[in-house]
Amino acid sequence: MRNCILYILIFVAALFQHKAGASPAYQSEKHNLQIHKKIYVSGENIWFKNTLTNSALAKQTILYADLCDENKVITSRILLRENNHWQGDLVIPDSLSTGIYLFRVYTGNATGSPDVASTLVTVINRFGHNDTNEARKGKSNYSPLYHTQVIPQTKGNALKVYASKKEFNTSDMIEFLVEKDNMPLQAGISFVAFKIPKNPKTHIPSSAPENFLEYPLNDDAKIYNRLTLSGRVVTSDDKDPVTGEMVYFSIPDSIPRIIYTRTDPNGEFHFQLEEYYGTKDAIVQTASKEKEMDITIFPNRLSPPSKIPFFIPENVENNEFAELAIKRAQLQKAYFSTTKKQTEIQKQAYPFYGEPAFKVTPGRYVDLSNFEEITLEILPLCRIRKEKGEKMLRIYDPVRTGYYDNPMILVDGVPVHNINEINELNSPKIRRIEIQPEIRCYGELLIESALSVVTNNGGFHDINLPPNAIRMNIETFYQPGDYPGNNIKSEHHFADFRDVLCWKPVLDNFSEITGVNVQSSLEKGSYIAVAQAVDASGVIHRSVFQFSVN
Repeated sequence: MRNCILYILIFVAALFQHKAGASPAYQSEKHNLQIHKKIYVSGENIWFKNTLTNSALAKQTILYADLCDENKVITSRILLRENNHWQGDLVIPDSLSTGIYLFRVYTGNATGSPDVASTLVTVINRFGHNDTNEARKGKSNYSPLYHTQVIPQTKGNALKVYASKKEFNTSDMIEFLVEKDNMPLQAGISFVAFKIPKNPKTHIPSSAPENFLEYPLNDDAKIYNRLTLSGRVVTSDDKDPVTGEMVYFSIPDSIPRIIYTRTDPNGEFHFQLEEYYGTKDAIVQTASKEKEMDITIFPNRLSPPSKIPFFIPENVENNEFAELAIKRAQLQKAYFSTTKKQTEIQKQAYPFYGEPAFKVTPGRYVDLSNFEEITLEILPLCRIRKEKGEKMLRIYDPVRTGYYDNPMILVDGVPVHNINEINELNSPKIRRIEIQPEIRCYGELLIESALSVVTNNGGFHDINLPPNAIRMNIETFYQPGDYPGNNIKSEHHFADFRDVLCWKPVLDNFSEITGVNVQSSLEKGSYIAVAQAVDASGVIHRSVFQFSVN
């Protein structure tokens, strides 16, 4: 009888927990996620740092970061690891409605299973859109969340942050000192100073609100540890997988570079993309064109949560702290850019077929109306042969004293099926033409000569997409920048109402004690300075110093 009662109690407790909100499908204590403040306004950036708390995970190289609503991903970024951490920023869209959102970071382990760290963020729309928040208020199982009023607490004893006094004037230069003991730290020490409400709460909820999110269970989630583009090739008629088919990945560029792979018995292919930064215009196609095939690209992101059961209470949404945050964001939008333009890492690049033997610039000659005329009049070693109504390009090899009948044809670095597809290219459309009249091996790819056309537009827009090909925008690695609020000068000519005075994910030249110089803004109120780090055992050490600007 006692056992029966116990089983009933366990069942009721489990049922109650399911009603209150299921735990996430993916939980991890292997990451430590930090964001640079507690409340955000639409159009601002979330600056963050994620630290590995387990040295056994050091093989993890990339990090996915995204901002989620219920059932959709709003925006995302991909970052490379530096030492044992990732750092970067994520832009909150101006159109995002007022409400609670999930900011999360995740990466794959050796088996492809995701490790996830997340935090809820409060977003106030600066134009007054609060549809998301209002919709949640009307549901009985949605709870108010006051986490914007909770400040972090000192933890551990490895760090100490302090200043010479606790009260400063606006625009004062403040020197903070950060001390540490001899304990080794996994990814350096982060430092942030930001504004807090006048009467913050001093306790942290015993259970993290993120544990009450409902994630859709997905056993097929596959998060790769390297930036991977995957997909499947099937026949267009009977949808059977195509095995052993060579697949090309290319990005329109003036310097032809190509990645290739072959499909497995399931028709699946995988590209490792390790040298690209930013959003890229990519083309994936099969080498064979004789039979129609369909290409599908797999998503390698986690599904967003199906439920975020929290809303911003009315007394938080309409209080003075939120109103000042909106005014501050509007001033920053009007006076200066809050983001620093990221530039792609420049590397010396060569065509994958090697240095060409000839380079021809059609603009130096009389205008020719199509590519067949260009080939006939100004291209060395190239001839177009007509056979049974079909045109074929031949390239002569003067060393071998023979012709190649199957040269690789490229336009803006993208493989093209045959010469007929580029006949519309005339002299005004072409910047240069490169000819490689030799056999070259590029790994498994054998090239029997090459003809490369670079257009003046440079984006593969002057001809149609080849057969058995798809075109898409893909997001590759993001090159993180520096928080612009760190570089405020005393002689600035705009209104300085920063709520985050400083954000440094890793302090430079750190020894047992170091100084951090921070200029206060014109925004009066209560602030805190937080130094945080993770030791080799994965324990978080944090020191908090509270001060005011009057």
